[in-house]
Amino acid sequence: MKLLYSGLLLSLLFLKSAAPQGGAFWQRSGVDIFPHISYFDQYVNYRHSPERWGGSFTLDDVLSGVKDHFRMLKEAGFTHTVSSADEYSTDPSINPGLKIFDRHIDWSAWDPMEGSNHPGKYLTAQAQDGNLYPFKVAGNLPADLGPDGNFGFGNATHRSVWVNNPSQYLTPKWVTLPLTGSDKKINGELVRAAEPGDPSGWLLHAKINRMLFTSYEPLVFFLEAAGIRTSLPDTTTLLTVVIRSSTENEVRLSDGSVTYRPITDVSFTVRAGDIKGTGFKNLKFEDIALDFSRARIQENQIEVGIYYHGKAPVAIRSFYFAGKNWLELTGNKATQIELIRTITAKLEKYKDHPLFEAFYCDEPYLLSAATRKLYTEIIRSIKPKAPNRSPELSAVTGGFWLWHLMFDRKYSSVKENSKEFYRNFLLFDYYPLKWTVKRGWQDQSDLQRALNNMIEFKGERLLPFDGKEDQYQFIGYLQTIMAAQNMTPADITDDIPLFQTIQVSGARQIKRTGNTYTYNENPMNFRVPTRHEIFAMCNLALAYGAKGLMYYMVPTRIDPIPTAGETGYNFATYGIFDDASNIYDENDPKVSRQRAGAPQVPNRRYYAIQEYIHDLEKFDKKILKLHWVNAYSADRASHRVSDRDLWIRSVSTTDGDGIADAVPYVEVGLFRQLNASRDGIAPDSVWLFVVNRLCDLSGENSSEGNRTVTISLNNGFAGGFDKYDLIDHTSGTGQLISSNNGDNKNDPFRFSIDINSGRAALILLKRK
Repeated sequence: MKLLYSGLLLSLLFLKSAAPQGGAFWQRSGVDIFPHISYFDQYVNYRHSPERWGGSFTLDDVLSGVKDHFRMLKEAGFTHTVSSADEYSTDPSINPGLKIFDRHIDWSAWDPMEGSNHPGKYLTAQAQDGNLYPFKVAGNLPADLGPDGNFGFGNATHRSVWVNNPSQYLTPKWVTLPLTGSDKKINGELVRAAEPGDPSGWLLHAKINRMLFTSYEPLVFFLEAAGIRTSLPDTTTLLTVVIRSSTENEVRLSDGSVTYRPITDVSFTVRAGDIKGTGFKNLKFEDIALDFSRARIQENQIEVGIYYHGKAPVAIRSFYFAGKNWLELTGNKATQIELIRTITAKLEKYKDHPLFEAFYCDEPYLLSAATRKLYTEIIRSIKPKAPNRSPELSAVTGGFWLWHLMFDRKYSSVKENSKEFYRNFLLFDYYPLKWTVKRGWQDQSDLQRALNNMIEFKGERLLPFDGKEDQYQFIGYLQTIMAAQNMTPADITDDIPLFQTIQVSGARQIKRTGNTYTYNENPMNFRVPTRHEIFAMCNLALAYGAKGLMYYMVPTRIDPIPTAGETGYNFATYGIFDDASNIYDENDPKVSRQRAGAPQVPNRRYYAIQEYIHDLEKFDKKILKLHWVNAYSADRASHRVSDRDLWIRSVSTTDGDGIADAVPYVEVGLFRQLNASRDGIAPDSVWLFVVNRLCDLSGENSSEGNRTVTISLNNGFAGGFDKYDLIDHTSGTGQLISSNNGDNKNDPFRFSIDINSGRAALILLKRK
């Protein structure tokens, strides 16, 4: 499937583009300013009706509180909000200066933008590019999910990691082994081939993680097979393609036998007439049942088998899937023109507006890179006046693997093989405080495990675990800073700022039975964080290179609970504002029926964020000038990345009585300073960002977790640092705390600093 739409789109776009006329300098998020982003705001509660609990308030009641809500966000230190940009939300008499990430482009699927639902409808379109990343079926298995094997999809020398993988976990149970046929070269290209001398049987199989295809749209299957010359009748069956979805749940029948019942079960036939001729044929197969939306669970799989009937030579290059929305978008000129018109009309209104930051989409699907590349071509053709202002389609990634972040960066970039990325920054979200995570005074080690998972989580692989440590299958702060640096830490010119999303809310599933509401146990339930935990999560984000923070979730949002039937379910997200007459208490089993139309008041999480932002403002400009090189985890007594700079010998902690901790819960981010042009490293300066991870040691907000942190540095670290001053910049004034005069080269230099629970210290080591 060649992406022929691109030339058409660009030719249309160039007719609409206007050259910039010159304008004021635009402050770039993560470069010139440290953004604090609200996800989302009270205006969204107005635009998208919340649960009304029997009609006890109107949407006008919700709207009446928006101005006051914006004011309180501004007072807390928020700089941005995810919202809908329109005449109301960008009115300076209502919005006191919060720049908007406009998710209307996403929501327009049901809330039309500029009179059209096209932007939202097609934004989620999924497809594999048949030229760039189909499932290749011949060659060696890739060693990992990195770029050498084309992120697991295969290339000229490797087959897809999901195809003919010998792992029992990647072989459909209904495929009989051994396979027939073999890998061969045709005109120098590896293919999976069989001929009449081979026995009839399965030529290939695949078992693909359902998470690759997460949209609700039906899929179309494409098979690239070599043309043949044959005298067989055109109706002769050569291959049978079987596609099923596995729930991993076998069904035991009444006679005691076990059978397999897929949710989706589709088969296609390849006949002699389909591939008669020369060259490769791109066969297209459609079936209304080719729909995996009912198999949305993470563990579900898409299973493919191709059966060879032994009647004629066949050779297969690859197969791939494309969603029907994608095919409609790329194959219909009128659809393309309407999409261009809509996006252009919105951008022409707001491209120079001081309160419009960018378009925004939330957790885009894994294989929607081609779609977002197309959208970016449209968006970036509209030129703002400010020469350094670049319109974009920003997005929070979702808690996905490094594999997805790197694949997405390569294949959604507008210019192939260039350093330009479709986003101006990388925004990640991971929420560590599940409902079952203990609080600090209950079990500090359990809380610290949750924070470690936020930094690097290895427990949810894309492939079945085979004993190998594949960094592309890990999730977390460590993986996101690697992705923001494009896996090239020595090349600063391809870096983009990294933003992290901080969990500041709780989430509960609500069950309605008749007119009775109860909280329901659900793995997606989250508990609310404490003040110390908010500080710790924010500071750990900074220790891993974050240049901006988004806070989830800010308003309390309860989507309408289904009223049809006896039972209905939905989620409530309890943010940093509460219905003044119905404050959320997660220890109260009675459902908090928060009303978005009632007066909203800040809760303790609001004030924790306000306190954190106020303190960070003292040194956030310095954070923007730093380049992450590594981190040291004291509880593991090791650097996070073994083949990068290793500056630290050890870290220890003592409490207020001078008693040493058996396990020091401290994280240290290692940084160098960027030069003035941000394309290299400034000499003679290195930085440490030291985080005390202890939270609520003996009770909420307790001071027993305050620690004296002692750090031993390796001699001659950072390219020969042996004489230097240590300056604490946390307060914004730059206080000298110690000096190393190089007097004792035989012992590591040590220094100590006091850091409260969840807090951090930014320390400059300046060469003398």
